[in-house]
Amino acid sequence: MFIDTAIILIRSGKGGNGCMHMLRLKGNAKGGPDGGDGGKGGDIVVTANAHIDTLVEFGFRPHWFAQEGEAGSKKKCAGKAGVDCILPVPLGTQIFDAETNELLVDIVSPDQTVILAHGGHGGIGNDRFKSAVHQTPTEFTPGGDAIERQLRMELRLIADVGFVGHGSFLREDDVPVICILEIGQNNRRGIDVLGGAGERTRSGLPVFTVI
Repeated sequence: MFIDTAIILIRSGKGGNGCMHMLRLKGNAKGGPDGGDGGKGGDIVVTANAHIDTLVEFGFRPHWFAQEGEAGSKKKCAGKAGVDCILPVPLGTQIFDAETNELLVDIVSPDQTVILAHGGHGGIGNDRFKSAVHQTPTEFTPGGDAIERQLRMELRLIADVGFVGHGSFLREDDVPVICILEIGQNNRRGIDVLGGAGERTRSGLPVFTVI
């Protein structure tokens, strides 16, 4: 069995604050409240990707942060929602909470998508606090907090092909390779030389895993 691991830190986006603003126009000095709501923070989303077969990207990029929501503004303008942060992972990936060791997600289907951390809700602007008996509200609410957590990712693959031998006998230049011979149109032959662990395929040939 081939096991690939990575430790990452994720953080969803903080929600944007609501706005406290009073409309002031020429000839209308008391136009009333017009503060808009804040935007929702971005989510951290993990999605299955059948075109990748390792977690190497997460080793080089350990921090994954979603965008924060924008604050509301005057004239009842709502803040822009934060952009989600997408984590593409190969099938067979399991994601654990690094502190509690709790299994959070097991990626088993090609179309699987899971939200790991929800973004903070947008704050409420003072315009939404007005009423018949409270016509000049100054209240507003801040945006919701972001969620931050450390995760451990594990990828387990059952190999279809394996090489057995003493590691001390092999140098980097001696890594075993595989040759695929394909007979195409007009009996033309093509050879692929492949090395390293992971899934291998070419021109519709079956996928196989090598360690």
